[in-house]
Amino acid sequence: MNNRAVTIAITLSAFLLAACNTQSDPPPQTDEQALPKVNTVNVELSPNYVVQREYVGTVQAAQNAKLGFELGGKVDGINVDVGDVVKKGQPLVTLDTQLLDNEARQLKAQLAQLDAQLDLVKTNLQRQRQLKKKGFSADAEIDSLTSQRDALLANIRQVDASLASNTLRKEKSTITAPYDGKISERFVSQGDVVNVGAPTVTLLANAKKEARIGVPVKFLDTLNSIDTATIRIGNNAYPASLLNPGATINMQSRTVELRYLLPENVQAIDGQLAYLALHSKHRWKAFGCRSPD
Repeated sequence: MNNRAVTIAITLSAFLLAACNTQSDPPPQTDEQALPKVNTVNVELSPNYVVQREYVGTVQAAQNAKLGFELGGKVDGINVDVGDVVKKGQPLVTLDTQLLDNEARQLKAQLAQLDAQLDLVKTNLQRQRQLKKKGFSADAEIDSLTSQRDALLANIRQVDASLASNTLRKEKSTITAPYDGKISERFVSQGDVVNVGAPTVTLLANAKKEARIGVPVKFLDTLNSIDTATIRIGNNAYPASLLNPGATINMQSRTVELRYLLPENVQAIDGQLAYLALHSKHRWKAFGCRSPD
């Protein structure tokens, strides 16, 4: 190798060493950057803990009546439909009363005839008594007229009773609302022939809505000791008072149905889901097991 090649090799080696030395080493980490930060809290052993539960049920009206007629007939008019709000005493459904109207006219005519006959008998009876005073009338004639008068009076009372019955049946040919509420179902149309007691409409009461919720038997004592429970309907929570302590177990769900009275201002629809909140306290046992209080 000549001197020129040696010189080039030495120069190249020096250049590469200088380039390597220009790379800066990473800055050393401080103690604060090397160690992670943690927050500490003081832990205290609690003898118990609280479990939050919710039991589901439905909102129901306190009064839920399927209204029907006390006598059969043909539906002549329907004044309401599903969703209508009605007031107590408002007419809802009516029957055709043509037969009753004809019957009333016949009874009134019969009553007028009996009144005319009674007037005649009374006149004759008065005349016979006057004649008896003069010695021209027999007691048998007076007794006969007296008997006719009493019979006519009895017939008049019978016709009056029939007229009263006719009027009552006409009144019962119209179903009126027994309380303020809302129509939830309609079972008949105009022209239908209905039997006695057949339902025509279902009326739900506006006042005193209830939440009926099934709960396990083991929580009955706890719930019965609570004066005011919390019922959640949708996103709203309402205070509710217990109406009954539970009577029987539902054979399908194995729960006892409790009835809670909701506030008057509750905005809920019949059949809407309602949730009963129950907070129960439990004690810790050894080895992490628990037991209910």
